[in-house]
Amino acid sequence: MLDPELVQNVASAVLHYFKVEQGKSFVSVQEFSRALATVLRGFGISVDAHEAAPRPRRIGESDLRELACESGKGFELAFFPRLREELRQQLNRSPQVVRFKGLRSCVKQLAGARRWTGRCQCLSDQIVDYLRHCLSHDPAQRVVRLWCCNLNHEQDSL
Repeated sequence: MLDPELVQNVASAVLHYFKVEQGKSFVSVQEFSRALATVLRGFGISVDAHEAAPRPRRIGESDLRELACESGKGFELAFFPRLREELRQQLNRSPQVVRFKGLRSCVKQLAGARRWTGRCQCLSDQIVDYLRHCLSHDPAQRVVRLWCCNLNHEQDSL
């Protein structure tokens, strides 16, 4: 049995080490775990730390603003079929995640708006719903996560 107070103190010391001694503001879980295991072993505690190799995530990414530009003067009539084709192309690469960036700027471009309006919000919702619909009607029924993000890195899971 481990003393919870000992583990808490060791974890605090490891965090202090990374923050103060190393000057880091970010530490990966793997890096923290390794350091924690090393210190606990120093106290004579047997630590069985299996390090599983992290599986790389296959992420497909598309820029919605570029798709809107490619749609030209066809606006939404040309945009939605182009969006469906882009989603199909991404899904054919067997990703775990498909990320569509630039939703806000795409919507403003399609709507011809300089500022975000109620019409922009409605069009944004239509795009998100359309992506959900296309994925739910995918004949291969793939398990994939859709993400939509603005250029300022705000993300919304679909």
